[in-house]
Amino acid sequence: MNCKKCDFVNETGSIFCESCGEKISKESVENSKKPATLSEKKSIPKNKGESIVCTSCDNKNPSDSNFCENCGLPLSGPEIPARLVSSNGDIMRIMSEKNVYGRQDFVKWVPEEYNDPRISREHIRIDYENKKYFLSLAKAQVNVTKLNEGAIAGNEKYELKNQDKIDIALGRLVMTFEMDVDNSADEKETDELSKKEKNDDKVESSD
Repeated sequence: MNCKKCDFVNETGSIFCESCGEKISKESVENSKKPATLSEKKSIPKNKGESIVCTSCDNKNPSDSNFCENCGLPLSGPEIPARLVSSNGDIMRIMSEKNVYGRQDFVKWVPEEYNDPRISREHIRIDYENKKYFLSLAKAQVNVTKLNEGAIAGNEKYELKNQDKIDIALGRLVMTFEMDVDNSADEKETDELSKKEKNDDKVESSD
């Protein structure tokens, strides 16, 4: 289903364009019923198993979507992207600044534990504040939850670093926290160092 505005090829049945948020026309819906040509098939993006769940309608969208294909809601996340990765390589992107995760979120990763009381319906929180991610318990009474092998306390917040391990089911569900590196601070420090070196060279040459 080609978007009339940006020509992005959307999944069949999409109401809004995943790329620009434009509403899909009736003509596009009718054309989607026809078999795709070879060139059209090549342009369809591949979904690697990762999906973005819309916070408004709970629709699962392909990982490269900027807008929900069902309701058109922008699917923008925090300024510094981050995600949870299971031991099987499944990915769940962190799409909001305030997030609560529990049993329902992890059912696809550990289906045999769906009714296991060790994973609460609201188990952990991951919040994004001042360009940093923080982990805490959603409720003080949840079972032992560990960050890098150390148990976390009920009323404490812990800053998350790239590749931190979060264990919420006594070793049966260990997730890796991955965060895109923010290079802006390093670039600023490099620029300041470069300016300082240039100024030092000027002083030496004047002497």
